[in-house]
Amino acid sequence: MVIKKLNVYDNYLGYRGASHISNCLSKIEELHIGECKIRASGIKHISDAISKLPEPIRYLNLSGNNFGDAGIQFIISCLDKIEKLYMTDCNITEEGVRVIIEHIKNCSNLPKVLKFNYGKMNRSNVLRCGLDLLDNGDFRHLDLTPVGVEALAVAINKLPEPMKKLSLWGNNLGDDGASHISTCLSKIEELHVGRCNIRASGIKSISDAISKLPEPMKKLVLSFNNLGDDGASHIATCLSKIEELDIVKCNISASGIKSISDAISKLPEPMKKLDLHSNYFGDDGAFHISTCLSKIEELDVGGCNISASGMKSISDAISKLPEPGLRTYSLSRAT
Repeated sequence: MVIKKLNVYDNYLGYRGASHISNCLSKIEELHIGECKIRASGIKHISDAISKLPEPIRYLNLSGNNFGDAGIQFIISCLDKIEKLYMTDCNITEEGVRVIIEHIKNCSNLPKVLKFNYGKMNRSNVLRCGLDLLDNGDFRHLDLTPVGVEALAVAINKLPEPMKKLSLWGNNLGDDGASHISTCLSKIEELHVGRCNIRASGIKSISDAISKLPEPMKKLVLSFNNLGDDGASHIATCLSKIEELDIVKCNISASGIKSISDAISKLPEPMKKLDLHSNYFGDDGAFHISTCLSKIEELDVGGCNISASGMKSISDAISKLPEPGLRTYSLSRAT
């Protein structure tokens, strides 16, 4: 007989209590020992016992125990014997995070769920592995740093199947974070990195990785990043591997639009959607876009400072499209 769930949360167990629990872990499927004053020495007892289990423990919650980076050194020795592990608010620093990253890079079996935060950052600095990532993938507005993104990318690369969607919208990833994400794009079908403070250098990392994908990415959202024309030229190199592209308000001028349009015109199959809303490329940019409309199914150029002259270029091109042609286009003003 086994205990399916044991919750001793918020008790003063300390080192000795952890030692006692470690003696019976083979008979517990789920263990909650958060806020139990367990430090690194107690974590060593628990980790040693878990590593000897014939089957993984289903759930282990160590949150709120101040074991720090020293405890992490013991935890990593038994990660392959834990299905779901929670250790938030455990005084883990970025050094502890790096220890975890290096370990899981070389670990064949990972927990299905692994959640932790580090330092004094908020609880959203989380690494989630396995099925938890596949089911969710929503990391919007979580104050993730490049270190957290590196950990996330390592975990994604361990997934047996690609994620349907990863949203990092509103995190200050910068170019370093973009570089980390680029390492796992083969395991992501749809990527949202809008408003992530990514510039041309970061986009080059992402574009280079996308161009090497065996299958096209279903959707890439880069909106509200200051990509500029240099970033647009990088994006142009991988458009054959993107089905839908959103680059709203990315400070792209007519020059950048020309790079994108030239690349689109050479695609073997039309893009499903191109959203250029709120890039002020004007009539010159509209002319460039008009040269590739046969290769775009849905186009949004709202709020792009296009006048009647630019509209004529687009309209003339649309009128010459063979059926079914452009399915949807928008020239609405920016909102």
